[in-house]
Amino acid sequence: MDNNLAFVLVLNFMIFYVIIKEKLYKKRLLRYETVRILFRLDIKIINYFLKFVNKNMYKEFNFKYMKILKSFFVIFFMFCLSACSISKATISSDGGLNYDANSANNINNMSKEQNLNQDILKEYSQAEFETNMGNFVVEFYNDEMPITVSNFLNLAKSGYYDGVKFHRVMENFMIQSGDPLTKDDAKKVLWGTGGPGYSIPDEFIEGLSNVRGTIAMANSGSNTGGSQFFINVVDNTYLDFDKEPLTSQHPVFGQVVEGMDVVDNISKVKTDATIPVKDVVIEKINLK
Repeated sequence: MDNNLAFVLVLNFMIFYVIIKEKLYKKRLLRYETVRILFRLDIKIINYFLKFVNKNMYKEFNFKYMKILKSFFVIFFMFCLSACSISKATISSDGGLNYDANSANNINNMSKEQNLNQDILKEYSQAEFETNMGNFVVEFYNDEMPITVSNFLNLAKSGYYDGVKFHRVMENFMIQSGDPLTKDDAKKVLWGTGGPGYSIPDEFIEGLSNVRGTIAMANSGSNTGGSQFFINVVDNTYLDFDKEPLTSQHPVFGQVVEGMDVVDNISKVKTDATIPVKDVVIEKINLK
């Protein structure tokens, strides 16, 4: 092994060591764009070092080392997948609906007690989502899911969701939103990790299933829901608490009753990985 290759391998091991030691692989649920960002950062660090510290080595640094780096990232990516499969933040059969509601990436001006006040259930049972692609209306299961619905309604009434983007869109699967960090494009690398700063208990009712048109909670495991939600555009019953493979349990708390065509159109927008190329924004939620 020549010195150039040895240097590249050692530097890569150092980078991977920091990522693993600091558990950075858990910060963003290992989306494909995260792997690309890490790869680009790795290349920049190596090029910078070679160019300004050892110019002779820089001249000899060629494409074969790029191939080696790519191989390392494939290995690292597979490691992270296996590591996350036994942690709370997982990439599971739900296609990445999980997130940590109690992470440091939370924005909320109300307490958990305020948001779980169920008096609001007497006032509202529907919400009209005004988006830049059209409007749709959701009717909530107030009686069956009082905790989940009251949390959503109180957040919506406070303006929490105004300006929030759909940060994960997958055709023939679902559209996901509810992360307050998506209001800030400068925090795009963190989209999908935000929440209200607390979690709520799961409510599971037999018969409420993740079928087309239903709205359900995104979470990172049992009793970890916060503010992120998704709307099913096809039947995804394997996300139910009582159906195989039982690896994902996402409480259903409402149903789209108007404007399902708008939801379908959102699910079909062009994406970079799963983030819409052109922002899809919840401009306002009107409670009814």
